[in-house]
Amino acid sequence: MNDVPSEKGFWFCNGTRAMNIYQLVDGIEHTSDDIFEYHDHGEKNDFAAWILDVLGDEELFSLVRHEGSKYWFVQKARRHIKMMEEQATQRILE
Repeated sequence: MNDVPSEKGFWFCNGTRAMNIYQLVDGIEHTSDDIFEYHDHGEKNDFAAWILDVLGDEELFSLVRHEGSKYWFVQKARRHIKMMEEQATQRILE
């Protein structure tokens, strides 16, 4: 959940850049529907591709790759992030 190298950041078509999953989800949540649909429509899902190719998160990829709703994309991603944070905390405590 750390920042990715600068050359691997996600560029929204409006010039906004995300360097980690938190910034990506916040960017999606606060972007216009038009920008969301530019990156996620039909078989094209730039967000899911970045999640898989750059972050390597296969589980989150499978949750959001066919999600055409900005609202549900954000909800699914936030639930997944919370679960990952809880698992990381549990590993630290063990």
